[in-house]
Amino acid sequence: MNSYLDWSAKGKAGGWRYLFGSVVLLILLFAVAGQEDLFVGLFPGNSQNSVAVTMLGTAFAFGIAFFAILLLVRLLHKRPIWSVAMPRWEFLKWDFWIGFLIGLIVTFVSPLVFGFIGLVEIDFNPDFSMVSLAVVALIAFVALFFQAGSEELLFRGYFTQFARRFTANKFLFIGIPAFIFAAPHMLNISQVGGGILLILPYLIPALVFGWAAYRTGTLWLPLGLHLSNNYVSVVLLGTREDVLPSAAPLLMDFPSLPVIVAIITVQSVVLVATLEFLIQRRNNKQAI
Repeated sequence: MNSYLDWSAKGKAGGWRYLFGSVVLLILLFAVAGQEDLFVGLFPGNSQNSVAVTMLGTAFAFGIAFFAILLLVRLLHKRPIWSVAMPRWEFLKWDFWIGFLIGLIVTFVSPLVFGFIGLVEIDFNPDFSMVSLAVVALIAFVALFFQAGSEELLFRGYFTQFARRFTANKFLFIGIPAFIFAAPHMLNISQVGGGILLILPYLIPALVFGWAAYRTGTLWLPLGLHLSNNYVSVVLLGTREDVLPSAAPLLMDFPSLPVIVAIITVQSVVLVATLEFLIQRRNNKQAI
């Protein structure tokens, strides 16, 4: 097998199984996302609002979803648990780390550019603490790995395999899961207004993640990209009133929806162009 999508028709691959599994996992993801507060509530009152404790709650909640998705693939579809993410059991460190590092740079720098030209308001975080950041940086990497990982396993993994089971049209089996991913995230930025167009800041990255999975045949590259996107918000450049808490030294106000879409579009174009160049360069070296 060359791609994790080749597993879509393996094992118990009936449409009703995929539909049942999709409903169960979608409900589970929404359910566990609300359990962060339950875990955080175990800590003393003064520490419950800290970013570190919140990140521990994220690790707890999304860790449950992460392993539940893997388990369902095994129990419901009678396939290896890793088949939802890769054609064979293998940690592709180049894919993961290049996605994370390139994503980190592009996601951090692009808002700074828009801030420099006056389209985004960026200030120093008055509550910033280097000690706090060091602790949060470590915890957040693990927590956001599970958060991004569970979403990638579900949307770019399970849902994309479900769609691929019934169509070979890449625009459909990439686009449909991307839309399902983006729709509920619209609530995260509902304060900026814009109606249905609020889906764009999430639909565009979701399409990039889908392209990355399709291009490489595994979820390692999109996982690195997704993780870096969330990680920047927590440790480098936070957004005031964001759903993700932040220990970052810099904070920015929510810009208008057109500016948000412009930032996301620039990020996506730069990411795809850079990654495509690096992937082709690697493939050429391997072919020699």
